[in-house]
Amino acid sequence: MTRGDFGLISAPADFLGLNIYTATFVRRGARGKPEVVAPTASYPRTDSPWLNLAPRALYWTPRLAAEVYGEKNIYITENGCGYNDDTVVRGECLDLHRVEYLRNYLRELHRAIADGAPVRGYFLWSFIDNFEWSDGYRRRFGIVHNDFKTQRRTPKLSAHWYAQVIAANRVL
Repeated sequence: MTRGDFGLISAPADFLGLNIYTATFVRRGARGKPEVVAPTASYPRTDSPWLNLAPRALYWTPRLAAEVYGEKNIYITENGCGYNDDTVVRGECLDLHRVEYLRNYLRELHRAIADGAPVRGYFLWSFIDNFEWSDGYRRRFGIVHNDFKTQRRTPKLSAHWYAQVIAANRVL
């Protein structure tokens, strides 16, 4: 540590970026202590074993950051879902599961903003199917299907839906 380092690292940040995909469920346990509630085997999840559906995470996380830590500028820097079965059939990839994931999460984010969370931007993960560190090429997070052999790109149903959301500036 050198003179001036502390002043530099304690300077306020321009914004807080949050990658939000899922959440841990917690309840009040014995003697008021927090207790983690593990989802059952039938709890809805994506094909990523770690990604249990928890849309309310996009409501509560920005609110917590604003109310407890005083954050004034929050960006959701990653949010999305991975599935194994995004295939193109007759020129279409009907990823209804991704549309529902995004719709439910964006509704909760909209609710958080309406309740005062200072969310300034949202970034969907991901635009195009890509290499994922823990999944390689087998799990697809993109709203555009990428044929990894030919590099042909096909917008999925979720891409068409998301384009309408952006154009209307509201959750459809």
